[in-house]
Amino acid sequence: MAAADPSAGAAGQPREPAGMGFDLARWLIPDPRRCLLLRVCGDSMLAAGIQHGDLLVVKRQRTAPAGAIVVVRLGERFTLKRLRRQRGRCWLEAANPAYPPLDLELLARREGLTAQQVQIWGVALHGIRSFPAPAPLAHGLRAPAHTPQP
Repeated sequence: MAAADPSAGAAGQPREPAGMGFDLARWLIPDPRRCLLLRVCGDSMLAAGIQHGDLLVVKRQRTAPAGAIVVVRLGERFTLKRLRRQRGRCWLEAANPAYPPLDLELLARREGLTAQQVQIWGVALHGIRSFPAPAPLAHGLRAPAHTPQP
């Protein structure tokens, strides 16, 4: 690893986005008419890398392949889980062992919801997370004058 390479192992040298011919907005939101941003609340998808406060780019659609991370309408509330299909039934699976799988048919029956009230609402395409600002240094402490080289 060259001394100028970041230790996180980014591929290649940093370049200005304008010179790359890459449109981040178009990549993140391939169909602006059907995509929107949702903020994540809760910790049920931690093992999938989705944390409380993340923004998700969600494509509005009513179907999804097994294994997709989906937003599902459950009456007047929504949940984010991984879609599983097993023996003709649909399950929602959290990425946190603290939350049991949800059989959508049994859930609808238990909560008195119709099929129209329990449906796939969209598919998560991307997650966006902001890094927290660093904590200020305590009074009297200084940041290192240089970064040690390997």
